[in-house]
Amino acid sequence: MTGDTMMVTTNGIMMTTCIVYLGIFIKYTKDRVIVYSQMAAVLTFLSAIFLYVSSLKEEDQANRLGAISGIVQNVRLIGALYQIKTIYDTKTTEYVPYPMQFAMVLFISQMSLYAVLTGNFYMAMGSVPGIILCVVNLFLYVIYPPITWRVPILGTQQKKVEKAE
Repeated sequence: MTGDTMMVTTNGIMMTTCIVYLGIFIKYTKDRVIVYSQMAAVLTFLSAIFLYVSSLKEEDQANRLGAISGIVQNVRLIGALYQIKTIYDTKTTEYVPYPMQFAMVLFISQMSLYAVLTGNFYMAMGSVPGIILCVVNLFLYVIYPPITWRVPILGTQQKKVEKAE
């Protein structure tokens, strides 16, 4: 639509990273049916968006897709907020995948910098809440460290409580 090869490359790298992560997740998850049904729902949703945008005049497509992208990026923050609530309720980051959190901080920061440098308002506005929530999630590894593993780079882990006899 815009002929921006840097954006295509960046999104291709992120999509590849997500597909690899999803493949690993599917391999180890117990309930694959839920994952497959969620994937089908996402693909249906994306297909509907692309069909809608492709029905518009060519000069309107990039702006409309940018607006939809910004809205969707902010709606998907509901999952991150739920994850923060779960961490707060359980007082541990035991089940939150640190490598994916760290990768998301790097990716969203890079996308935000790109958006600012290119003047892409929709991308910049969509990235700010994501950066904030990713940073909050990283701080939660310090406040509520995992129980059975040590967080790479941060080095945090809950101290084992000795049972009094």
